[in-house]
Amino acid sequence: SGTAEAGAIVRIYDGVTYLGQAVASDTGEWSYTASVQDGLHSFTVTATDKAGNVSAASEPFAITVSTAVPGTPSITSVSDDHGVVTGSINNGGVSDDVRPQIKGSASAGATINIYDNGAWLGQVTADGSGNWSFTPGSDLIEGGHAFTAKIVDGGGIEGLASFPHSITIDTTA
Repeated sequence: SGTAEAGAIVRIYDGVTYLGQAVASDTGEWSYTASVQDGLHSFTVTATDKAGNVSAASEPFAITVSTAVPGTPSITSVSDDHGVVTGSINNGGVSDDVRPQIKGSASAGATINIYDNGAWLGQVTADGSGNWSFTPGSDLIEGGHAFTAKIVDGGGIEGLASFPHSITIDTTA
């Protein structure tokens, strides 16, 4: 969408490929909806006024279209390395570690967002084998925590959440 001289014919291009056209309204506003494939696109427009004069092409407007949903990572373990009882924390278990280590697997090199009860905790990148590990940067509060992970693609689109791994943090003696 954009503006042009009232009544102008606006031609829309993706690179050198003509996509279609729109007519600018009496106030000069126009819009066009294009159907494009996933990938990098660089849109430009030209406007032809009622006298037939064609403008120079606009500056390109570049976007990346990504409709593919990234895969789903898994949380393979949550562990406690603080206090009297250490080691793996079973799903539904109790820990006195306010910064438990969360480990999982995903596709190699994937970027993973980590959540606690739906709130973003941070981001980590899977190694070449798809393994990843995350430790919160600040202390978590006492109470219930449900950790989930989501792969995020280069366009910022998140995939489905992993199954939650729930723990209760209890630091009270």
